[in-house]
Amino acid sequence: MQESEKVIGTFADAADTTLSAVKHFKQQAEAVTGRRLKVVRTDQGSEFRNEKWAEFCAAEGITHEFTAPYTHQQVGVAERGHRTILERARCMLKDAGLPGEFWVEAVSTACYLKNLTSTHRHPEKTPLEAWTGRRPDVAHLRPFGCTAYMRVPDETRQKLDPKSVACIMLGYFPGRMYRLWDPVSRRTHQSRDVIFDEGDCHRIRRVGGEQGIPTTTIPPTRASPTPHDTEQISISSSSRASPTPHDIDPTPHDIEQVSFSSSPSSTSGDTNNTGQSPNPFLSSTLDSNPIPEPKPPTSTRCSTRARNLSRRQHETNEYLQREAAANRAGDAWATDTSRELDLEASSALVAAVREDLTVPRTYSEAMKCPEVWLPSMRKEMDKMAENEVWELVRPPPGANIVDSKWHYAPKFDSEGEIVSYKSRLVAKGFTQVYGVDYFETFTSVVRFNSLRLILAIAVSYDLELWQIDFESAFLNGKMKEVVYMRQPVVVEGKEDHVCRLLRSLYGTMQAGHTWWHELDKTYTDLGYIRSRVDESVRSRRMGGDKTPMTSRVLPPPRQEQLVTIFTLLLIFF
Repeated sequence: MQESEKVIGTFADAADTTLSAVKHFKQQAEAVTGRRLKVVRTDQGSEFRNEKWAEFCAAEGITHEFTAPYTHQQVGVAERGHRTILERARCMLKDAGLPGEFWVEAVSTACYLKNLTSTHRHPEKTPLEAWTGRRPDVAHLRPFGCTAYMRVPDETRQKLDPKSVACIMLGYFPGRMYRLWDPVSRRTHQSRDVIFDEGDCHRIRRVGGEQGIPTTTIPPTRASPTPHDTEQISISSSSRASPTPHDIDPTPHDIEQVSFSSSPSSTSGDTNNTGQSPNPFLSSTLDSNPIPEPKPPTSTRCSTRARNLSRRQHETNEYLQREAAANRAGDAWATDTSRELDLEASSALVAAVREDLTVPRTYSEAMKCPEVWLPSMRKEMDKMAENEVWELVRPPPGANIVDSKWHYAPKFDSEGEIVSYKSRLVAKGFTQVYGVDYFETFTSVVRFNSLRLILAIAVSYDLELWQIDFESAFLNGKMKEVVYMRQPVVVEGKEDHVCRLLRSLYGTMQAGHTWWHELDKTYTDLGYIRSRVDESVRSRRMGGDKTPMTSRVLPPPRQEQLVTIFTLLLIFF
């Protein structure tokens, strides 16, 4: 159903199969939801447009709608769902290193996992929870394609037989059971007594492929390798009997020589001496893919292709050529060096000031100079109280509580002199959990091409160009999610309370997105319309004149209109 977005996958190849799948879905959906199935929309394929389907729809009172030929957008939800499932199945097969013959298991697992994952439309609950009304348990989920050791029942094994079999996890069965595939017997098993190896699995296996590329080799159908198939590994080292500390960083003379040779005369005793790996994937891969001899390194070939300079490099070269020509001609703009001397002196002054100043990194370091940093910290806390950034509440059990820290920085003027000290309280947003206390994080940023275009319009029409800066901009955004933060300054009598953020504090994951959403709403209320090309460019008509703007640059045509806009912004913020 579209309200829950639950996916039910069925593999059908004929009209009878598709019809039986729809009948099964109809019975299940009507039993769970208590509603009748009224409309079914499909394409005009022969597996849907036939006499059996027509009789079923007529008997059940179902309207069967068909899409126009070659118009997949009429069933866009289903087509997009197919694409999402296939992309996930393809990634799962590639990540697990399994061949394409397991596509059915991958698609079934992708459908199963999609029902346990919240969507953008319903971030507060999963499709399965919306379908059944119960929150599902995901403690049984395991990586697709990982190594799974299935317990062999006592009734089906002999006394000396192994108690477990190494398999590959391919999916799930109802009732907390797993679909396991034995690569030796090439059979699929169904079991719930499984021990998973999620650490040393397909993601870091290096056998049978290049270094760093995980591969999984499907062994042959035989039960166990014969002695003739076992490879003999002989190692001949240097004359020293035991390694010394110098062997940790070997020189070319200390490197051991390893040779691999397949010996048909190897006996079972030799096999036991070399040792068999308990991993069936390792032994089967060594049998089928012998390791080749290392090739001598080849010298790198220098490219003889002519390099094409970028546009910026061409512009830089042209500017340097024009400056050199103007310098030879004695032009004032090329020979004036006073500005360079002023810049060098200013840079040296700033460097000298910063050498004498120690910026604290923690609260304890700042308290070593309280006369410098304490006033700015009090100003920051007063601003928090003025904007009502948080409220003190008791946290619920199991709540994710975010820490905070102080950030300190001095402010310099154009001459390099310190004009003020800045202290800012920021949250440690990296401890937030996606889907719990934050969702969206994107923020629209103005493009430099748009900014240049605004400047060009202002110069061309002789407009007044103004720039505004919002003080503590992020604190103006209203927090939608529930985020808890520990108290930066513990209030006496409320030691067990935490701060529930009402405003988007700096450092939270959604701070930028919340401020952008609030600013966009304010500009919309003021009558500005966003550009379809750049969301940061807005415009509106005032008295017949069109006023373009960006998120921070306002070029109104007249002074009185500028005062009106500033007054309205002060009312909002």
